[in-house]
Amino acid sequence: MKERSLSPAMRVLAGAFGVGVLGLGLLLAATELRWAYRGAPLAPALLMAGGCGLAAVGGGALVRGAIRGRMAVRRTRFRPAAK
Repeated sequence: MKERSLSPAMRVLAGAFGVGVLGLGLLLAATELRWAYRGAPLAPALLMAGGCGLAAVGGGALVRGAIRGRMAVRRTRFRPAAK
């Protein structure tokens, strides 16, 4: 894993996208938990809430990278490493 510096425009874009994903993930997780509390089938609602929670964690990672100005990236699988 490498860390890449983000330009100011990419920091704004990553921050905006991260805040959106974080907010929607938390909102959808809370909605699913509310539906489970109100009598919806428990297992699918909890699985969906867990998936939304994972999406919120990803959004938080994007926000953290935007604040730091650096983002961890992984080399693509089939592209040779740069020398």
